[in-house]
Amino acid sequence: SAYADDQFSKFWNLYPKKELKKKAKEIWDRKKLDSSLKEISEFIEKAKGTDRWQKGFIKQPPVFLNGECWNDDLTAYNDTQSAGFTKIS
Repeated sequence: SAYADDQFSKFWNLYPKKELKKKAKEIWDRKKLDSSLKEISEFIEKAKGTDRWQKGFIKQPPVFLNGECWNDDLTAYNDTQSAGFTKIS
């Protein structure tokens, strides 16, 4: 449907790495991710501020979607802060 395409397009426009669009779309449809768009978008916006993404270590879109990486702990993306040490809270 046009609506579904629109949700995927919003994801695609936000996501900084533009690779393997067709494969990403197939995963999006298979996992029925339209309803997760808000959650995914919020994660992407936050991830854009992390060391890992700013250094360009960004997963390919199909890997990101397949692994449901928007559930990752974003603190793990700030490599410089950890500097090889695991902080115990």
